[in-house]
Amino acid sequence: MNRDGTPEGQSPYGSIPEGDILKMRVTKYTLIGEALRMHPEARKIFAKYGLEHILSMGALTETIEAIARINDVNPQRIVEDLNNLLK
Repeated sequence: MNRDGTPEGQSPYGSIPEGDILKMRVTKYTLIGEALRMHPEARKIFAKYGLEHILSMGALTETIEAIARINDVNPQRIVEDLNNLLK
């Protein structure tokens, strides 16, 4: 028995039923830095939209939406491309 009363080996935060898979998803609110950590090819997606400069500008703590709008790019297109990487 764990200190919190859950059976030994069971997480107090619940468990994932066998066969269920956690899938990461990107939204327009995802931080640039998070998107880059989710998939190594994410840099190429940002470059596709002319946003490669943001990677060296300290924009890692900005959302995809904020950076896209500042650079006159549709954030939903970026989100869709990034989510396609994660499939």
